[in-house]
Amino acid sequence: MAARLPRFGALLAAMFLELLLLPAELTSVGGMEVARLTGAAVLLAALSVVGWRRLNLILIAPVVIAELVITHSGASNLVILRTTLRLLFLAYALGLIIWQVLRARNVTWDTVAGATCAYMLVALVWANVYQLIERIVPGSFAIPDPWRLGPSRDPSAALSYFSLGTMMTVNYGDVRPMSLTAGVLCMAETLVGQLYLAIMIARLVGTRIASAGSR
Repeated sequence: MAARLPRFGALLAAMFLELLLLPAELTSVGGMEVARLTGAAVLLAALSVVGWRRLNLILIAPVVIAELVITHSGASNLVILRTTLRLLFLAYALGLIIWQVLRARNVTWDTVAGATCAYMLVALVWANVYQLIERIVPGSFAIPDPWRLGPSRDPSAALSYFSLGTMMTVNYGDVRPMSLTAGVLCMAETLVGQLYLAIMIARLVGTRIASAGSR
């Protein structure tokens, strides 16, 4: 019998795909379309993890509707609303995934995949926060012009790259905060990322030892 895809496998694959395609998003002519497709894949994969319950569908439906309206009508005034709704859904999914991982009585490959998904979702949530700041107060981040996508000069891909680098403390200065608010949030993300790794690894190791000792 073929092995069942782990519960978190689709979400983990979607987020790694989005990460691997970042160079294409930032440098290709169709970068905006690539970003929209990978973003939609992450949202659908996150929905499949948290479940297709009514509340979850209610949370994700406005994101999808706003994205479709922006794509087909170019209504740039909806971008802040769309980003806020996407931030709320991803934060909600992040909370549920962390809760599920922490409740696990045994550490399996699926548990490790869930913990990894949560770590990457932290970066995505922060990336959406950065996008909101940049949309509300333009110039909050110094972003190279070629990294802004399409006629609207969308900063989402560049800030996703920046967010992941900030959380892992490996940024190279190509994107950087230019305001106090942005700088403080960057420091907070770095702190959260390091604390998450320390606490989650300790939790998983402790759970593994406890389950092995009870056998």
